[in-house]
Amino acid sequence: MKKKWMICAGVLSLVLLIFGAMAVKNLSVRVGTCIKTENGGCMLLMGDSPVALSGKTAFARFEEYRTGDRLLVLHDSILETYPGRTGAYLTLRLHKGDASAIPQEILSALTEM
Repeated sequence: MKKKWMICAGVLSLVLLIFGAMAVKNLSVRVGTCIKTENGGCMLLMGDSPVALSGKTAFARFEEYRTGDRLLVLHDSILETYPGRTGAYLTLRLHKGDASAIPQEILSALTEM
């Protein structure tokens, strides 16, 4: 019983932390598909738009993610470049996936760059 309360308190604390950070720093939360880069970084595919992520905190680490994983990301505003760029403050894997989740056209366009 005590373990359930600890888990609930931890989840509630995380939710409050996310909403507090969003209010203070004007951050956004997005869900997208991870595209692992050659240098070990991560891009987030949101619809048809890839966005390069740079870790701003220790809670935004990309080592354990693979191409195709669904991620929830707490991030800064997205720069209007191609591909877009943003700083990530928190990343959470929602679902493990594989590379077949990424359209081949997007992978080809990124490879050419």
